[in-house]
Amino acid sequence: MKGSVFFYMSNNNIRKKKKQGFLEFNNGKKKASNKLVNVIRDKVRDTTIQAIQNCSHFMRFHTDVTLEKRKLMQANSCKNRFCPMCAYRKARKDGLKHMIMMKKLKLDKKYSFIFLTLTAPSVSGERLRDEIDDYAASFKRFSELKAFDNMNVGYIRKLEITYNKKRNDYHPHYHILICVNKSYFTSRDYIKQSKWLDMWQLAKRDNNISVVDVRRVKDSDEDNVYAEISKYTAKDSDYINNKKTFDVFYDALKGRQVITYNKIFKELAKRYENGELDYLKEIDETKYVYRVIYKWYQNHYEELSITELTDKEINDMNTLIDEIEVADLEE
Repeated sequence: MKGSVFFYMSNNNIRKKKKQGFLEFNNGKKKASNKLVNVIRDKVRDTTIQAIQNCSHFMRFHTDVTLEKRKLMQANSCKNRFCPMCAYRKARKDGLKHMIMMKKLKLDKKYSFIFLTLTAPSVSGERLRDEIDDYAASFKRFSELKAFDNMNVGYIRKLEITYNKKRNDYHPHYHILICVNKSYFTSRDYIKQSKWLDMWQLAKRDNNISVVDVRRVKDSDEDNVYAEISKYTAKDSDYINNKKTFDVFYDALKGRQVITYNKIFKELAKRYENGELDYLKEIDETKYVYRVIYKWYQNHYEELSITELTDKEINDMNTLIDEIEVADLEE
């Protein structure tokens, strides 16, 4: 390991540049998590407040010799769904989960995918919770339509809510990844764009809906699909700085299931969690040599220590990639 120590000592300027972006990003997420305490304080118990305050105060990474590639090994996470730091990490892990499930289905060479976005006119904050309830009831009617049931092999449905500050209104919508048989696009079960709109207007009982976005998922589209299905239900930038806006999001989302797996995706989700699909994960070829510990000090992270990994620590590491970087997650 002496060679790696020499690299570390003799390339200190390079090392500083490479870690600057990493620290800036994590500093931003941690500061946002600290702001969460101010808006959520009257909604949760003191123990939850303490957990959010302490979230990611400590982070331990294993890194390669350049200190550019990092693998998070330990952190004290609060796991609150509104925590920007925890939401980001969950999105990266969900991104891998959805990628592996799609990979499994593609290997069967029997399936293709459709990406569907269902929307309706935006609503006021007072109506948001009821509107989400209506979305759920409407989608149940939608999924029970014969045309949908005939073509659906399984779907992942994710709720997303965007906030328009200028209009002060909220736009809940569904992103849905649908698995279909490869023969679907040339079969009598094929649904035209205009019919998708008719079906959603009927199910939502709203003729003001003017568009339904539906498209076949190509190989080049998959990164964007992972992002839409895996990213946050609500961006922290939409609620973290305004107590009234946060209250609307919190009250609307409290106790809600925001992602749903259906049929073949439900089965694969269970198999994924049981480790049965680990054979489809890529091997992490990175040679990790350092243990780097960061600690939060008032308003920024500082590198507390950097030490060489022992041979046992290197050998005991999980060699599978356990999360992925997904386009748009950092926006």
